Amino acid sequence: MKAAVYRGAAGLGAEDWPKPAIGRGEVLLRLKGCGLCGSDIAKLGDPATKIPAVFGHEVVGEVAALGAGVSSCAVGDRVVAAHHVPCGACHYCRRGSESMCAAFKASNLDPGGFAEYVRVPEVNVRHAMFRVPPHVGDVAASFVE
Repeated sequence: MKAAVYRGAAGLGAEDWPKPAIGRGEVLLRLKGCGLCGSDIAKLGDPATKIPAVFGHEVVGEVAALGAGVSSCAVGDRVVAAHHVPCGACHYCRRGSESMCAAFKASNLDPGGFAEYVRVPEVNVRHAMFRVPPHVGDVAASFVE
């Protein structure tokens, strides 16, 4: 598949990238769109950014494949998938401050939204993936995050 791959000083460009494999409870999305977030821009030129990298996490796509046990959606459904999922049990989650949760801070999409396909992990499928109504366009849906 093709992806926009960031290689530090070597720049950013379209390259071949391995199509992610999915496991039990996971979903493979064929991307229809992805928002460009300030956090993506901030990673450009940041020496702490691991390279190579595929950025993007504000995704909308069509379900291309289902892992075993997935029943919340079907192949062909148009969905959004949030990349952050809080644990629900830590001190911060219990106080309603989920954005401070260590689990929430990790981006779970593989490889990232600036690719043809993205793997949505089981926890995201269960708690942070939603069908997009027909009257909502792909651009608008990418802002759901």
